Amino acid sequence: MDDLIIDYATAEDALLVPLALRGDSRAFNAIYDKYWRRVFYLLVRDIGDASVAEELTQDTFLLAYKYLKTFDGAKASLSTWLGTIARNEARKRPYRGVLAPSEVLDELSPERILEGKMELGVLQEYIDELPKALRRALYMKVVDGLTYCEIGAIMGCTAMSAKTYVWKARNILRSKYDEF
Repeated sequence: MDDLIIDYATAEDALLVPLALRGDSRAFNAIYDKYWRRVFYLLVRDIGDASVAEELTQDTFLLAYKYLKTFDGAKASLSTWLGTIARNEARKRPYRGVLAPSEVLDELSPERILEGKMELGVLQEYIDELPKALRRALYMKVVDGLTYCEIGAIMGCTAMSAKTYVWKARNILRSKYDEF
């Protein structure tokens, strides 16, 4: 690879990770450039504080650099792995919010909201009442657009369990909606 000319900005993760592991700082910088926004916005949505999210984003990439050798692309994508590091770091903060349900509202059911079938405040209450695991899984599926495999990797469960969490969350919201 030393004789190849590499366009780091467009290189795939499968090329960047081994290069970074060999000490190529340009490769790790490319990883940072590719994923910092996603990590930052994930943290902003989770904790609701941009300045703390900025600090945690830096912490995430410092840890990613330190533990890059533990990354296994067969188990999760690089973005999922980075997201897991970020969320784990955020959990260590005592002032961290669990989720930002208002962010979920924008994506969960825009048709119902626009049709006026459900008031925004009521839906937010319903989401807030969901058990934490169900709320997190629903949020990652609806807002982050993650696959069930990625959700499972972040939550430390199987893809089938992640799918079940999302299904249960949606069913609870549907049943509460029907009561409303």
